[in-house]
Amino acid sequence: MWTWLLVPAAALGFALFAGRALPRRGLFILGGLFAVIGIGAVAALEWRYTPEHTTPLTMPLALAKAGQIQTPPFAVTIPGPYSAWLVFDHTDAADTDFDCLTGRPGAEALCPHADPVIDLAWSVSDGSTKISQGHTDWSAWHARQAALFAPDAAPRPRTVRAKPSDGSDRLPLFYELGHFTAAAGHRYAVALYNGGSAGLLAQRHPRLVIGLSAAATRGLGAIVTIFGLLWVIAGAILILNGIRRGAAA
Repeated sequence: MWTWLLVPAAALGFALFAGRALPRRGLFILGGLFAVIGIGAVAALEWRYTPEHTTPLTMPLALAKAGQIQTPPFAVTIPGPYSAWLVFDHTDAADTDFDCLTGRPGAEALCPHADPVIDLAWSVSDGSTKISQGHTDWSAWHARQAALFAPDAAPRPRTVRAKPSDGSDRLPLFYELGHFTAAAGHRYAVALYNGGSAGLLAQRHPRLVIGLSAAATRGLGAIVTIFGLLWVIAGAILILNGIRRGAAA
């Protein structure tokens, strides 16, 4: 994708070294065109990756008891990798509690007597074809806890991290469920089976969110920003040359 920058780089080189040969009116017209291209590229990126285009499904989940959950069919605007997330409201409880309830890897030492409460099997279907599936598996969590809190293991007191005070403690909390790849023009559906009550998490207004994975846009924002900036700089140079030529006349 970085090769896209060759075109605005060439435009910048033209503005620096060859643009002065243009008539004054041509400097203004071409400079304005370059600036419009740059601003338009950034605006197009912002429009394409709005939540309306990158989040095809958001729906509430009932996790207080065991049962089957089926989403309505949904289509994607942007093809590529997608992630399924469980999203929960933040409460006044410390972040450590959420880590214990969701079994965050690395949090075992903070949760000596806690068992993750998420018990879900999930699948994604493209029409009648199942394209991805998975389930929660806490065997590795239990094994790490058993090693940490074995009778001969060194004592590890449970610590609680301080809550942030910058307002981030009001932001939703996320648990990544799984991934799948979606194509344009297809309709998908997610099936969930909840194996039992999610305890405190069931009280935090759980939602299922399907969203475009970060891997789909990694580096794209920086490339388009540089792309647009080079065009705008090239346009500004041409316009400034036109203004200077007019002042010198």
